[in-house]
Amino acid sequence: MPRSRSRALIRAAAVVAWSISSANAHEHWRAIALDDDVASTPHSHESVAYVIDDDSRVRARGWFRLTRATSDGEDVFASALPVDARPRKDTRFVVTMKGSERVVMVTTNGGLELRGEYDAGTWFTLRGLEYESTSDAKEERARMDDGECIGNSNAEM
Repeated sequence: MPRSRSRALIRAAAVVAWSISSANAHEHWRAIALDDDVASTPHSHESVAYVIDDDSRVRARGWFRLTRATSDGEDVFASALPVDARPRKDTRFVVTMKGSERVVMVTTNGGLELRGEYDAGTWFTLRGLEYESTSDAKEERARMDDGECIGNSNAEM
């Protein structure tokens, strides 16, 4: 098989795998705006986003780069996460990239705080960050299983 054909097949397989993993109807990623004074995501990288799964767990993804040197406790989000996407308690994550640790904390007030001082141009990934949210999805599903009807303001028509 020619090399270009095998590369095309590998790319096609990757697209199919991505489509299957993203096909979950309950998985609706929501973008998170970054504070432009602190961080940005270049167009060639995955934007920062989150999803709340059926078990009220929040998963995050995306990359950002600091636009300036920062100090401990600075928030990179332009505005707070919605209440249902906030953690039940401040949750600390250690991100290791190229042998270097970077520490962030998702706070109960909906921010993403940098823990430590970082230089301009420092990269962070949020892929793999996951925590229990304040969402009551488990309780709502239990009430629905008991026959109670609960409206969903995010339902698509």
